[in-house]
Amino acid sequence: MSNIEHKVITKKLMRKNKGVRQLYNSAFPSNERVSLDFLLWRCKKPNVNFWAFYDNNEFIGICYFITNQNKTYIFYLATTEVSRGKGYGSKILDIIKEQDANSTIFLSIEEVDEKYENYNERVSRLAFYARNGFVANDFKVIEFGITFDILSFNGTINKHDYLDIIKALCNKIMVKLYRIKFVG
Repeated sequence: MSNIEHKVITKKLMRKNKGVRQLYNSAFPSNERVSLDFLLWRCKKPNVNFWAFYDNNEFIGICYFITNQNKTYIFYLATTEVSRGKGYGSKILDIIKEQDANSTIFLSIEEVDEKYENYNERVSRLAFYARNGFVANDFKVIEFGITFDILSFNGTINKHDYLDIIKALCNKIMVKLYRIKFVG
């Protein structure tokens, strides 16, 4: 892990690096993925970022995040299968923390509850973020019938902060289609 750098993900980069699409499609369940065309289109907005990460030109991961009013929401973060367990995810988070040093950084993870088949995977994901300084907030979000735990770093967020980020990314009609519900 000597020379981590990032490149802005564009259609051109995705044609050149097929790993971006493959990672996105394999790392997130289909019911939690937004189309890549939508993500790329929204990157034209200020403060919306979609980055590919490399270590000495070897592709290691992706991160899609938006910053709005001193709040940064990480929509997607994933490392390649061969890169996992080597500290790259933590390094990517460190880069985002440095980029948005004055922001409260937050994200959502699938609800951690024993009722789910992949409970151990969810516990592992929660432990990863806890090791990186993220703490649980006092509410959960339900989107498209999926319950997510909200974690944050450098402060906490509330339901209004969450909605503000979604509104900054999407238009009002899309926010209504999102059918966001809160628990807690």
